[in-house]
Amino acid sequence: MGAEHADTGEGVTMRLAAHLAALDPSHFPDDVVATARVCLLDSLGCMLGGTRVAEVTLAVRLVLGWGETPEAVVPGLTGRYPAPLAAYAAAQLANALDYDDTVLGVGHPGAAVIGTALAIGQARRANGSDLLRAVVAGYEAAVRIGQATASSRERARAVRGHTWAVFGATAAAASLLGLDADQMAEAFGLAAQHALVPTVGKWYERPISPLKNNYGWAAAGGILAATLVAEGARTHRGVLDGETGFWVMASSDRWQPDVALAGLGTDFAIRHVEFKPFAACRYMQTSLDALEQILARDRPEVTALRDVVVRAAAQVHVFADYAPRTLLDAQFSLPFSVAALLLGRPLTRFDPGDAELAALASRVRIETDPGAERQASFAGLPATVELRLVDDTVLTARVDVPPGDPSRPLDADDLRQKFLDLATPVLGPDGARDLHDLTCVAPGFPSAADLARRFTPSATLVETAAVSASTGYSQTRPFRPG
Repeated sequence: MGAEHADTGEGVTMRLAAHLAALDPSHFPDDVVATARVCLLDSLGCMLGGTRVAEVTLAVRLVLGWGETPEAVVPGLTGRYPAPLAAYAAAQLANALDYDDTVLGVGHPGAAVIGTALAIGQARRANGSDLLRAVVAGYEAAVRIGQATASSRERARAVRGHTWAVFGATAAAASLLGLDADQMAEAFGLAAQHALVPTVGKWYERPISPLKNNYGWAAAGGILAATLVAEGARTHRGVLDGETGFWVMASSDRWQPDVALAGLGTDFAIRHVEFKPFAACRYMQTSLDALEQILARDRPEVTALRDVVVRAAAQVHVFADYAPRTLLDAQFSLPFSVAALLLGRPLTRFDPGDAELAALASRVRIETDPGAERQASFAGLPATVELRLVDDTVLTARVDVPPGDPSRPLDADDLRQKFLDLATPVLGPDGARDLHDLTCVAPGFPSAADLARRFTPSATLVETAAVSASTGYSQTRPFRPG
């Protein structure tokens, strides 16, 4: 709906702010708490894994080099930093592998929300209950505002973006700073001025920008907005509302206040989060899952393979990158990802000099399946994968909904293994298991300080980590900023 459907009566901004300010963790349903713990675990794993991606750590080093104040530790790094810079770094790291949580049709809320909650939580010495409240509040704001301001499918072809992310960071920070409803609404007003550019299209042209979705900026902006209000700054309390509301600033063609307010207090937005089994764009997950099903069922030999055909809706052709130059490009390259799975290569690493992988990727064909066109509801990107063998055998699998979708959730063992795979190279096996158990096994939601003690790598691990000597290789190692 457009301006003619603008909210009337009590403004959406204030109603949402009042809801967020009144959240009480003691009343959260068990599944909300459990999902919050998994969100925390998944983001921590992605942050730790992100410390090993050179293209992104360049920006992280730059920001953290601006100054050091002993407020917050960044997952996987040494030293303590000002909370806004720590949140910037954590959010950028979380999204570095494109492995972080997602909400279909919105984006990746965990990067900015969890990054902010960890940084301000440390600075404010937040206990587990306070940290839980901030995490849930952040997802509530990010997802609800993201969905309510989302462009129509037609408009999204030209303009789409992650402008909503700053509100998730703001809500998390405001929760930990103890802002009331009026202050929360005012913080949203300032947050809008720190929102990301409302289009991501240009940033996915090759080579992909190392800042990509730039959730670090959203995290830092959210902290600044909430802190300014806590320090006495004042602004209007209706930034989301009416014909001049944030939806216009975000270049959307519609504003859906009913979506922002639906099920407040009962249908928590964090329930709609998906967790990825593959370090690749969400819209490639169906293709990769179909391939994995074939590999598990038929166990074909790569030497017997003639070619691979992937059929999906027309959008799939955006992933037809046969010459990725960086790991970031590879996350959006279907030929690379298919070839990597066939060869048993991890999707979290990329070597542009891998001739075997490049040769196999060249045999992956991408075709349009008109019958698989993605629905306006963003239900998914169905895909069919065919492995054609040299003896003319064709091995086929189709996936309509990717694993990780709320209707096909990953189980606890899968989530644990994903985390350990990401965290172990940074923290060591004992440290990774300890952080996992604190986050998802120990009673009660962990405090920010307890988490920080466990996600900081030892100096020995930092200093002895292997460094790749290959020019242009995406270095995947712990690093010391500065």
